[in-house]
Amino acid sequence: MLKNKIITGIVLIMGLVLCVGCSEKKKKNDIVVGGLYIMKSKDGSYRSAKILNIDNVYISVRFYSDIFKERPVDLNSKNLSFHVFYHNVVKESFLLYRPELFKIEKLSKEESEPFMPLE
Repeated sequence: MLKNKIITGIVLIMGLVLCVGCSEKKKKNDIVVGGLYIMKSKDGSYRSAKILNIDNVYISVRFYSDIFKERPVDLNSKNLSFHVFYHNVVKESFLLYRPELFKIEKLSKEESEPFMPLE
């Protein structure tokens, strides 16, 4: 009886560990509309981008020109100097930049109106 309780406890703990590990991996690759992301460059500086739209294949991204020598502590897209360009990219291509979600912002009226169709 005690042996069965121990085995059941071990199985439950292993299941919990697996679920947490899988959910963390999924969260890391989730791209969200309004997400303000930072990406570390090869030279150690940081750049930023904001997700404006998502469909099954493409994401609309606004890349900003600001370069930060250290990881930003506070970031707001309204305070960034200007955007470099707006582009539709395949999600997997954006993930190659290793984006880190900094925060989620509400889209402005301008950002909500796509400049071009996603497909």
